[in-house]
Amino acid sequence: MAKLSLYHIKRALVDIQPQLAKAARQYADQILEVMGENGATTVAEVHQALFPFSTRASANSQLNRLISEINTAFQKSGSSLCLMISPDKKLGPQRSLWFEGKFGGPTSTNTSELYATSNLIKDTRGLIAHNPVVALMTFNEHERDAVLERFSDIRPRRTRTIDE
Repeated sequence: MAKLSLYHIKRALVDIQPQLAKAARQYADQILEVMGENGATTVAEVHQALFPFSTRASANSQLNRLISEINTAFQKSGSSLCLMISPDKKLGPQRSLWFEGKFGGPTSTNTSELYATSNLIKDTRGLIAHNPVVALMTFNEHERDAVLERFSDIRPRRTRTIDE
């Protein structure tokens, strides 16, 4: 299992939100706020963000319950993800927290717009192109100008601009 980036953690938490109590959802969001882009933080940072007025023992207990609740929600959803904590208790507040697992990524989107373009795509495998065609799409005039400049030495060139 691999350590997840902050992006993947946010995506995974969206999937299990309905299975978490409101307080657990809020705490999970606060953990994400203290995690760096690498998707890790320390117990000390989590205690300060989530349980600033609790004793260390009470904060540890609350954090362990939260980890258990989040991991149970992942299991119930069929996910291999889990919130991990460093096993070495001697590190105390410097123990690390991170999410790990195998994240499948977003599911494919099926829209009428995508299906409408499917008839425009031709299967050209195995065909020899005598006059190959390359289409480059840009989304603003700066990109268009850069592409035209880069390929200015290739002739013939036909361009078509569509403004919507």
